[in-house]
Amino acid sequence: MAARNTSFDASACGGIAEFREADAESRVRRTDAAVLALNLGVEESGLPGLRFNYLVVPGEYGVIRSDFRLA
Repeated sequence: MAARNTSFDASACGGIAEFREADAESRVRRTDAAVLALNLGVEESGLPGLRFNYLVVPGEYGVIRSDFRLA
């Protein structure tokens, strides 16, 4: 079953983007800053503080995050 998550507090440092889901208890997620910026249609410099959401689909070996959209 797929779910749409909202994330905020995105930051980028050294090519790595970190973001946390809206749930305060969630862990910090890390991904390639250039790929995240490309998926969202923004410049890497625009990532800090950005709110976005994405689709989370359970997979055989974890979850797949896709369909990134600006919130």
